[in-house]
Order: sequence, then C-alpha cells, then structure tokens
Amino acid sequence: GLIRSYSVFVVIDCSTSCFNFQSSFHAIQSIFILLQTLSKIDLPSFNLIITTYDGPRILCCEKSTFDALSPTSPIWITLFSYLLNPHEDSYLDSALLSVLAIRSQQKTLSSILFVFTDGAFSSRKQRLNNSILEFISSYHVEEITIGIGSNSSNISSLSTKKVWSSNPRNIIKAILAAYGKETNEL
Repeated sequence: GLIRSYSVFVVIDCSTSCFNFQSSFHAIQSIFILLQTLSKIDLPSFNLIITTYDGPRILCCEKSTFDALSPTSPIWITLFSYLLNPHEDSYLDSALLSVLAIRSQQKTLSSILFVFTDGAFSSRKQRLNNSILEFISSYHVEEITIGIGSNSSNISSLSTKKVWSSNPRNIIKAILAAYGKETNEL
C-alpha cells in the first residue's frame, strides 16, 4: 500500500499573551480543531512541542497521528494542563530548535510545521526565530503560522504563510486557502 512519507510538527507558544482571559478559549479551540483534523489522517510521524518556562516540552515525538491523537491518548490531559498554565515569555526559539533537531534526523521526504503564536516578540527574538525557521525550511519543511492570542497581527513577520480566523472552526479552511486550495466545497 501507499506509505505517506510526511512528518508533521505542531509547536504551541504557551505564553500569557497567547493564553490569557480574553484569548484562551479561541486559542484552545483553534489548536483542538487542527489536532482533531490531523487525527483523521494516518501520518507516520507526528510531533507536538509546547513552550514552557523550563524550556520546550516535547509531548509527542515520531508517533503516528492515529496513536498520538486518539481520543484515549494521554497527550490530551498533558497538553491542556500546560495550556491552562501559561508563562510570561514566549520561548518559541527553544521550541523551534527542538523542531530543527528532530527534523534533521528524520528520513521522511517532506514535513509541515504548524506554529501557534501571536508573534509578540522583541525585534531580537523575531530575528532569531526567523533565522531558525530558515534552517528548518532547508530540511524540506513548509511552515505555516496560525495566529492565536489577543493580538495576532505580528504573525506576518514570522512566515510567508499565516492564517488567523475569528471563528476557530474556519482554521482548516484558512490553511487550505493559504495553500491556494478552493474551500467552497468543504
């Protein structure tokens, strides 16, 4: 049969600017919708990384989406416990370095990286994140930033493909539109 040679990375910026009283519900819904959609696709390599005060937490590494994202997977409890306890700074750069380390060892042909963030970084951190993303893309990784948080306008400086929707149910349609796919028939 056909074996898909793809890997998927999901990186979540768990800072208070992304997960605060005003934006947590939207952010959690946006993440859940993407993960729920990925759970229906049999991909051999799924990786989930979340930023924390103590450095990146790799909640899942090199597992199939069917296993990692099954309704009974322990990943859900761990993920939501982190999302409900955000930290002050972003620390996105350390999570991106984890992606780079994992991806450089993979044998899959191509990969996609979904980054959930509001892009609220200092100019120095912005340059650092962009530099790391350039290295990641050299390993055949296509990156798409998904805006979360109270003010997601800064995501435009992070990647060429970026999406945000006031209605989290439209995230998948927005991602397809970013890739030039028609969404009228969805």
